[in-house]
Amino acid sequence: MPNKTLKIKICGMRDPGNISTIAGLHPDYMGFIYYSRSKRFVGGLLPGSIAGLPLNIRKTGVFVNSDREEVLSIAENMGFHAIQLHGDESPDYCREIKESGLEVIKVFSIGNEGGFDQMKDFFKQMEDYLEHCNLFLFDTAGQGYGGTGQKFEWERLSEYTLEMGF
Repeated sequence: MPNKTLKIKICGMRDPGNISTIAGLHPDYMGFIYYSRSKRFVGGLLPGSIAGLPLNIRKTGVFVNSDREEVLSIAENMGFHAIQLHGDESPDYCREIKESGLEVIKVFSIGNEGGFDQMKDFFKQMEDYLEHCNLFLFDTAGQGYGGTGQKFEWERLSEYTLEMGF
């Protein structure tokens, strides 16, 4: 597995008090979920609620299979630096978001089942995303989209050789 610099991302932020407290911890990324089926959906968070975040914290909008124009509009309104794509977005979709000047974090869900060949095929499919994303994020596969709060068997990444941070 490539040696990468550790990045810390806190996600699911929606309460202005919590946002301020977490900002004091200086994570690399702070995520705001724009997926209405998530229990951490940000809903009516106003741009002013995050406008004062330190510049070293990458404000990140998290989306699942959203319309590209909607993503770009929200990103501009909220002052996002990065977009995390947690759905079935294609490499072309990622390219279009990246070409707008936003950092693109593409999520890939990993389950604990399947053998070496399945993981090899999984990593091979990711190659199409390499030039269109800035970071890959691996998350535990669940029933739907979004984080589960559970960890996957990290050993499953032992065959990961792509030159993309995570």
